[in-house]
Amino acid sequence: MNQGDMTKLQKFYQIAPEQVEDFVLFTASSNVKADELLVLKVKDINQVDVVKEKVQKRIEAQTLKFRDYRPEASHLVEKHVWRVKDQFILFAVSEKSDQMERAFEDFFQ
Repeated sequence: MNQGDMTKLQKFYQIAPEQVEDFVLFTASSNVKADELLVLKVKDINQVDVVKEKVQKRIEAQTLKFRDYRPEASHLVEKHVWRVKDQFILFAVSEKSDQMERAFEDFFQ
């Protein structure tokens, strides 16, 4: 996977820089793969719902894209991990998404 920057975050999620305190974004190295990881901390906890909606739109777009374009990869999108904890958001699409989810949950314990 390739590490993304603010430009990629805006392109894929339409999340404005002023909404983000920090983030890590990794996307598939090819547009025929569905793998993706976003861990994001919003600046203002009141923005969590707005950012959640934008991530949900990304999930819907990826679901449609892979259902028609690469059905064999669509199962990864369908079993994505999507968690919110305080100001933190996790979205993961990967064969190892369960491990990513455990790492995210362990961070808060």
